[in-house]
Amino acid sequence: MKNLIRIIIVSLVIVQLTSCGYTRTEDDKFPDMPAFPDHSNDKISIKSSGMRIDTIYTTSKNELMGYVEILDADGDRIKKQVIAKFDKKLNILNSVAVSEETFITEDGQFYNSNKKGELERFENIGATPILIPDHPFNGMKFKENLEKELEKSGPFAIHKFPDSLSYEIAKKNDSISYHRAVSAFEKEVLPGLLCVKNTMGINILTYKNKEYQINNLPRPLWESAYGDRKTCYTMLSEYPECDRAKKYITDYRNHIKITDQAVTGNGSSGGNHFVLGSFYTKGFEYYELEINGTVTRFKNYGDLVGSHRVTSRKLPGTSVYLIDVKGDMYDHAVTYMATLKE
Repeated sequence: MKNLIRIIIVSLVIVQLTSCGYTRTEDDKFPDMPAFPDHSNDKISIKSSGMRIDTIYTTSKNELMGYVEILDADGDRIKKQVIAKFDKKLNILNSVAVSEETFITEDGQFYNSNKKGELERFENIGATPILIPDHPFNGMKFKENLEKELEKSGPFAIHKFPDSLSYEIAKKNDSISYHRAVSAFEKEVLPGLLCVKNTMGINILTYKNKEYQINNLPRPLWESAYGDRKTCYTMLSEYPECDRAKKYITDYRNHIKITDQAVTGNGSSGGNHFVLGSFYTKGFEYYELEINGTVTRFKNYGDLVGSHRVTSRKLPGTSVYLIDVKGDMYDHAVTYMATLKE
């Protein structure tokens, strides 16, 4: 009877563990295989670029530009963030420090938020930045001023009604001031607007001979005031996005293949003494990279086995591959470059 109870308890535990994502574990299948960035074939070079290379663009001026994080010697701390100009081998020719990734236009302009929090536009990498002014229309201020006037002398002026109706009166004035502010937005902002850029959480409006950033769009205090009318944000989103620079690297296929994997442990999250949390796999993914018929192999340890943590991008017109490792606590922040040795 005791053995039967033990079997039932063990079976219930196994069912519960399995339902929470627990995976049966095994040993490293290839203990002698090198761990990335080490690898098995000395005919192939895999070395750090010293930076995290984000998307690379090519502009209408046939220049390569992109957002890059320059890393320290250990490759795991960001020293600075830059918009860089590259040659075709991705050597940095020039750069400008920026606060974060930003919009790069088709003709190579880009934006930055300076130390004072002001929005700047760079016509090119070597240019002196130009401040982007706020649009003359301030929707929030327009609405607030109008609401104060309505409270004093509008059809729902506060003094015309008993205090017991103050809440409803406030909602009426909020709604009227909001809709009038939206009408003013349509008249003051939309005529002549060509396209919109959104970068760093800021809408940048482009007209024929001028450019503004726009903040403080009108919003009602009560959700009911919106009604069926389009918001200012919706109206802006319906305008075309200004022309971005085109991606230089478009071949994002995983040239690196997973040949095998081994779950060596289970991590857990959530749960308490009474309820099991969810489990996630930890272990090895075993990879193979081929460059012009030459093959090298390596493994990578981390979370979420089978998620293809090591990914690759091919540099156009070359046999050079950019390799990134991401998505686990053993993340290599740096981008690596793999090529055949000469």
